[in-house]
Amino acid sequence: MTPSRLTVLAFVAFVCAACSKKDATQKASVSPSASAGAAGPDGGGTETLLDPWSAAASLEPEDLGRLALREGSAGLVAGATTDDRRKVAVAALAFAEDFDGLPFLAEAAAGADPALALSAADSACALAARRRTAVAPEDALEVREGCDRMLAVAKDEKRPRVLRLRILRALRMLEDRGCARDLPAVQ
Repeated sequence: MTPSRLTVLAFVAFVCAACSKKDATQKASVSPSASAGAAGPDGGGTETLLDPWSAAASLEPEDLGRLALREGSAGLVAGATTDDRRKVAVAALAFAEDFDGLPFLAEAAAGADPALALSAADSACALAARRRTAVAPEDALEVREGCDRMLAVAKDEKRPRVLRLRILRALRMLEDRGCARDLPAVQ
């Protein structure tokens, strides 16, 4: 098995183990981030179950992955109604299973917030690095739109060099999707 498969299998095993625990004290031993939001006001763990966005606000990969699986790309984009949720959605899209959120990530990368822009570039790289699977034909529209917006950020010389380089890395990894056209040289 390749190291990436082992990582995915370990993550799946971890999530399954965390979900099967019944006692709040056992959950705390599985994940430190789970203990922060696992117990609701009555100590029964309802807060995290009812609002996965609150749990994912810690930006822990396990919580972000659970949120991405539960909401999907479209749910993450639709749920990004505040600045805090937008930050969570950008980070969670790194764990998405499709490219529906790519235009949203490109928009965040083009935004005024430099920390959010770098996070969006990192999430786009994580999406681009995933193993290729068959995608729905309508995903091609989102991929094209996201690639065009990211290319505009990469070509914008007023943007920070580190952001432009991360965007270029994502575009190069999406070459098989037609994204590596007319890439600029970043100095």
